[in-house]
Amino acid sequence: MKMTRDIVNAPQLKNSIVQRSQQRQDAPEITQWLEKKFFEHLIQQFQPVARINSLQAWQMCQLPQPVPQWFRLKLDDQHAEMLYIDPYHQQITQLEKPLLEFFNAHLHTPLARKFMKMTYEQVMQAWQKDHERMKKRLAKGQWASNL
Repeated sequence: MKMTRDIVNAPQLKNSIVQRSQQRQDAPEITQWLEKKFFEHLIQQFQPVARINSLQAWQMCQLPQPVPQWFRLKLDDQHAEMLYIDPYHQQITQLEKPLLEFFNAHLHTPLARKFMKMTYEQVMQAWQKDHERMKKRLAKGQWASNL
């Protein structure tokens, strides 16, 4: 069972994912997947993170002020590890690119009904398989055309 990491700015992270999706005018199915599944992936696995183990670290990450009571209580717990993820980190937008490519390619197929059942890892595996098929077609001189 995966342990969920304590990301102190989780609401801001989720909001940034949704805002980017809305700015791109992604289909609702894609926005929904990003908001839930991609967000969960980032919370559980994204690196780099900043360790937030002091009031000064909280303030350096420009988190909302004043410092909330829950944060102060967790500072007293020596075993609590609180982390910060920059919601606009370039690596996050790089991780989104293959996801968007996959979802947009399959948006109007039967697979679209299964998007919300797919994990980040499953989407990336499916994207990789799509790319392998494209490479084989290109090697044979075949390519898709909208003409």
